[in-house]
Amino acid sequence: MSNSDETLSATHPAIPEDGASILESLHGRERRALRGISMAEFENAIKYGERQPCGVDPKTGRQRWLFRYERGGITVVTDESQTMEVTSWTHPCWGLNLEKVHITEDMKRSHHQADQDSKRARHCWNSHAVAVVDQSGSMRKTDAEGGVTRSDLVWLCLAIDYIGRRLRTGEATQKDYFHLY
Repeated sequence: MSNSDETLSATHPAIPEDGASILESLHGRERRALRGISMAEFENAIKYGERQPCGVDPKTGRQRWLFRYERGGITVVTDESQTMEVTSWTHPCWGLNLEKVHITEDMKRSHHQADQDSKRARHCWNSHAVAVVDQSGSMRKTDAEGGVTRSDLVWLCLAIDYIGRRLRTGEATQKDYFHLY
């Protein structure tokens, strides 16, 4: 092995064969249970996920690794050696299957114009609603179907049930404003 090979292997550990080769940590196990991540999903994230550096451990100063598994909607963080689990989480809105709406150029122009008008002529507003959504730890629980967080569900309900319904029925127009905090 040459010096450059030794340097590379020291800074870039071999990719684990699968998740079974990663030692669970108590914290990691608790996070997976809290977030509804099965052992099979965890193993798939290690086996098929894209690996990238993920900052350093604040206690040891050593490199951590992140495995982002887009297809499974999971991210796993391991220690420097990639043999010890640190934590894992599901990707935001993972498990929500919504029909995509094609945004046309006319829609973009209309939205841009409404945005500009809202800043110039507030006296022309029909209504203004404000919602404040709690983003505390309990809102990040994935106890809904499909591993969706409570926060994801709130955003979805506001978008579909409040804004979407009002726009579809004609109850709201571009002169009705909604701010989300």
